[in-house]
Amino acid sequence: MSEGAWDVTLDGVRFDGDRPLLDLSPSASARVRLRGSSEAIGRSATAATVRVPQGASAVFQSFSEGSLRAESAGRGAVVGGSAQEASGSITFVSGTVEAVARGGGLNMVAAIGGGSDQTNGPIVIDGGTVKASIEEGVTITSAIGCCSAGRSKGPAPITIRGGKVEARGNWSSSGIGGHNYGGFGEGSSVEVSGGEVTATGGFQADGIAAESVSFSGDAKVSVTGTRYAAGVAAKELRVSGGSVDVMAGGLLSAGVDADKTQVTGGTLVVRPLDGQTNMGLHGALDVSGGRVSVKAQVPGSSGWPGCAAPAIWG
Repeated sequence: MSEGAWDVTLDGVRFDGDRPLLDLSPSASARVRLRGSSEAIGRSATAATVRVPQGASAVFQSFSEGSLRAESAGRGAVVGGSAQEASGSITFVSGTVEAVARGGGLNMVAAIGGGSDQTNGPIVIDGGTVKASIEEGVTITSAIGCCSAGRSKGPAPITIRGGKVEARGNWSSSGIGGHNYGGFGEGSSVEVSGGEVTATGGFQADGIAAESVSFSGDAKVSVTGTRYAAGVAAKELRVSGGSVDVMAGGLLSAGVDADKTQVTGGTLVVRPLDGQTNMGLHGALDVSGGRVSVKAQVPGSSGWPGCAAPAIWG
């Protein structure tokens, strides 16, 4: 799709091929309307299934609860950039979009966001249902966001203001933001002010990871990390509203690992995973409002005699 504004309707589409279902040029914008149930299976080793490169923009909305389920098979995102290509602006307004990345190996590609080893443009979720998952060994990445936070510079914000969001990583891939291998993407942020969000990290990956993470408004958030990783990892975590439940996901992990956690409103609950040695919160904690509950755990069968797991460790 060349430069300019486009209106596209997907109505019961069935696509299976090695090229993108939709291919926007860097100067194109598209409103993608979902009607009925559509499915797109991308089999390219390099192309995104729905290509939205840097400079382009796509807005997804639906008629009568329309839906799109899409898969990728290589180094291109499901929705976003192709191989070695940053993504443009991606917005979800209504309908259901499910994105499943099945590239396998060390492809470092997001389900929604940047192509292999590249950053993401703005991602906004205002409504509808958005499901994103990493499958079959796609590593050092995130389901929604940038592909390799330690290597990607300048990822744009990920903003969730409504709807229902489910993001699940796989081996070394986080749910939302960027995996913390080697550090965060410079300036990366995840802002959740509404909707229902469930984010789960894969093995050795955080549930949500970014330099700045904030929860506000009436958001309902559930985040789980995994072994040796945190539920939420950030330089700064701010909670001013909403209900936030963070679980440390595995052996020797923390629920929250942030240089500074500031709570001015809402509810923050940090709790351990049953049967594992988990720390509660790592870093400085500043509470001036709201409600905070932090717990840690050292089970008798942990296999780590004398190991201390403090609830709060500054």
